[in-house]
Amino acid sequence: MEIKKTILNYINNIFEEVSKNGQIKPIEDTFKKELTVLSKYFNTTKIEAYVIVIVFGETLDKGGSVNYKALTKRLKWPTIKILEYNEVFENLIKNKYLIREIPMYANNSGFIDYNYMVNTAITESIIKNKALPNINETKEETIVDIFEKIYNITGNVVDQTLLELSFNIDLSNMLDKAEKFEFFKKLKQLNISEYQQFLYVAIIWKTLVGDKMVTAEDLINKMGISVSDKVKYIQKFMNPNTNKLLSLDLINIETNDFINDSIVDLSSKTLKLLEKENIKINLNTSENLKGIIQAKDIVKTKLFFQGQEKQQLDMLQTVLMQKNYNELQKRLKEKQLPKGLTAILFGFPGTGKTESVFQMAKRSGRAIMQVDISQTKSKWFGESEKIIKKIFTDYYKFKEQEKRTPILLFNEADAIISKRKDLNSSNLAQTENAIQNIILEELEKFEGILMATTNMHKNMDSAFERRFLFKVEFQRPSVNILSKIWKARVKTLTINESKMLAEKYHFTGGQINNIIRKMEMQEVISGKKTDFEIIDRFCKEELFDKKNKSIKIGFSNTGKQAM
Repeated sequence: MEIKKTILNYINNIFEEVSKNGQIKPIEDTFKKELTVLSKYFNTTKIEAYVIVIVFGETLDKGGSVNYKALTKRLKWPTIKILEYNEVFENLIKNKYLIREIPMYANNSGFIDYNYMVNTAITESIIKNKALPNINETKEETIVDIFEKIYNITGNVVDQTLLELSFNIDLSNMLDKAEKFEFFKKLKQLNISEYQQFLYVAIIWKTLVGDKMVTAEDLINKMGISVSDKVKYIQKFMNPNTNKLLSLDLINIETNDFINDSIVDLSSKTLKLLEKENIKINLNTSENLKGIIQAKDIVKTKLFFQGQEKQQLDMLQTVLMQKNYNELQKRLKEKQLPKGLTAILFGFPGTGKTESVFQMAKRSGRAIMQVDISQTKSKWFGESEKIIKKIFTDYYKFKEQEKRTPILLFNEADAIISKRKDLNSSNLAQTENAIQNIILEELEKFEGILMATTNMHKNMDSAFERRFLFKVEFQRPSVNILSKIWKARVKTLTINESKMLAEKYHFTGGQINNIIRKMEMQEVISGKKTDFEIIDRFCKEELFDKKNKSIKIGFSNTGKQAM
């Protein structure tokens, strides 16, 4: 029994023949049977159906859209011959059978560089052998559709002449139609120029599609203008006197060393305007920020300190309590002193620097925005500086939404506060120095709470020293402190057993945590509580030098501090 031919079979017949031999004979004579069926299916002329088939086959074969050059190569035609079908292409575009893309790199020869593809709804129908959908059926445009269309206007920009004639006319017409939405009506009332409205929509659209770092250069490039005009326009864009988007507080600009790299984003005022159009962009919520830890999610842990670091930590904790913090902010403002509260916690690894920040946040009811320093070292030159700038921008946004000022935590900050390198050494050194300059500049004007932890304070650049109000050194833990840690963390130990472990093994709080984790594993496996003998064995296993069972890992008995 003969299998019923599908539309795809007829298309395949034509495309296979063209691929083998090109198109030499008259089209309607060569493919009379196929084009009779296809023209009825598409409800087009036979020539139009043929063009749809060739574009469909070529895009399916190569992937993506295709231009005239690719089609003439497939047909084995000189390029000039396909120009005879220009009117056919235009008609198919008008009736939405084909979609045309005009790339920004297109030259003055125009349509030769244009790209074409078959309407995706038609493509899907062909593949599934379904009836053609009503592609001319109009649907009501949403404001998101308008944003996308305005953003894509520059797809029609080929050169400066078309920019003047086409871009301005298309933009003006589209903005007029968009006034049915209250958002665009408001923009007109604010007397914002059409060019600035276009850039405004570009920022909104890029934000909607998930672009989290929009630069001034990205936006100006989108306009498709000449290099000299870019320089002039970007200067105007950065100036509140010439950019109403800035003066009206519709956007934020975080300046960078090079103004082209300045980061642009939407203001809270814009977010509220968009919410009225049922568009919600949660830019300022903790869900969209990385490293956010709420106070309620921090497990309360008792820490042990003595000496000077205990005094400083107690003072810092007291100041962080909301009533005291508010009073301090008021006094600093009255005396015109910097309002930022900054602290660096430095000392040996595993001595509780990070946990101290967590516990201070827990007690004072403050959230933490913890920064992963490794992410600031982008492999792309110049990106690291942008990321650092954005960290502070994000922090200030987060601060606005929190009832209590959150803590910005630079954990293990060795890489960004170390001594600056010789600029002639490498591009990486230049990038690292640029990062440090940004942080120093931000610390100088910082308004909030910033804490940094480091194990290598001796390598800290001197420029950072005066930027930190509190400098808390975590000393080596004493036997007395270690004994208290053991007793607090392992309830089954007696006071004497805790003291024995503290004297025998001069561990840090981090190392004691390792032992406790092994104890938990042991109890899961055996189903019994871990006795002192097993704890002692775990301590010996924690040592690197197994021959000397009482080796002191990096510390002596003279220390003061703890976990």
